[in-house]
Amino acid sequence: MTMPEHSRDPGKTNGFAITSLVLGILGCTAWLALIFGFISLNQIKRTGDRGRGLAITGIVLACVWFVGTIATFVLLPGGKPTAAEAPLTPTPTKTEPHDLQVSDIKPGQCFNDGTNGNGGESEVEELTIVGCSTPHDAQALAAFTFERGAWPGDRVLSKASSRQCHKRADKKIRHDPARRVLSLSWYLPTKESWGLTGRDRGVLCVVTHAKEGKKLTRAIR
Repeated sequence: MTMPEHSRDPGKTNGFAITSLVLGILGCTAWLALIFGFISLNQIKRTGDRGRGLAITGIVLACVWFVGTIATFVLLPGGKPTAAEAPLTPTPTKTEPHDLQVSDIKPGQCFNDGTNGNGGESEVEELTIVGCSTPHDAQALAAFTFERGAWPGDRVLSKASSRQCHKRADKKIRHDPARRVLSLSWYLPTKESWGLTGRDRGVLCVVTHAKEGKKLTRAIR
C-alpha cells in the first residue's frame, strides 16, 4: 500500500519581486526596480516565497536601462558639451584694427590714439580699436554720462570725472599684478561737443602705462 503523498505548498509570489519586474520593464523608474529587486531577494531568502527569478530580472533590466542612458549621454551627438559649448577660460580674441568714436568705446576694449591714452591732454574724436594681446595705448575700464545741464567748466568737469573714474576703476587696477606701472586717465567731453549735440556728456575712464610712451601688452582684468 502506498502512503498518500502530500504536496508541498510552494508559497506565494513575493509582491516586491513583481514590482521590480514591472518597474524594470518601464525603464523610467529603473532605480526603483533596483531597490525593490534587492528588497524582494532578502525577503524571499527569509520566507521562501516565489519570485526570485522575477526580482533578478527586474534588477538586470534596471542595470540595462542605466547603462543605456549613460551610453546615450556620452556617445550620441549633443549628449555632452562639445568644444564650442563647454565653458572655457576667457582668452583675448583677435580684433582687426578699426576706428570708433570715443563715445562708442565699451569697457574692456583696447585701443591706440597716438597720445598714449592721455585723452585729457588733447582733443580726440576717434580711437583705433586693437586686440588687447597686441601693444596698445590704453584699455577702457569704465564709462559714465553726466546729467543734463549747462557746461560746468573745465575745472569742475575734470575734478568730477577724476573722482568718478577712480571710484569705478581703482579696484580693477589695484587687483592687477602690474598695478605699480599702471595709470588711470579719462576722456572728457569738450565744451563745443557738450553744447552742439546736447548729448555728448560721456566720460571714458581708461588705464594706461604709467611711463609715457610705453604701451600695454595685455588686457587688465
